[in-house]
Amino acid sequence: MSYESKLKAEINTSLVQLHANQRDIIPQFVASQIVHDHKRGLPAGENGDFWLHCGYSKTREMVTRCINRCFGGSRSNNGKSAALPGFDHLQSYYVVRRNGLEIGLPIDRLTESELAAKAKQHRSNGLTNLAHASELERYVSIRDQSEAA
Repeated sequence: MSYESKLKAEINTSLVQLHANQRDIIPQFVASQIVHDHKRGLPAGENGDFWLHCGYSKTREMVTRCINRCFGGSRSNNGKSAALPGFDHLQSYYVVRRNGLEIGLPIDRLTESELAAKAKQHRSNGLTNLAHASELERYVSIRDQSEAA
């Protein structure tokens, strides 16, 4: 098993525990706890600080990805949808910013304004993705024209 797979398993174990205990999922805390559990092998001084920063950054990024996979509206590894029943994309948990802190909360605990902000974010991402696709197609067309000349 690769170290990345081991880290994902460790993160998912933490997320499942928090969810089972109906606890808020605070990505920074999950990442900090995992990094803390592994930092005894780091060298002292600047080199240790560098690897601690890199380890935390990677772990924090993976925590968000694991939250989205574990509770998101995408297909899970077994092919079943992780979306809420009756929905194709709606997630059971969303990460939002509250009181200056990112926190993963069950959808039923989000305010209307937080849900509206998530909807706006997804709509904006969709429009951006459509514009990006159009530019890729236009680039191919321009490139094909210049190669034909």
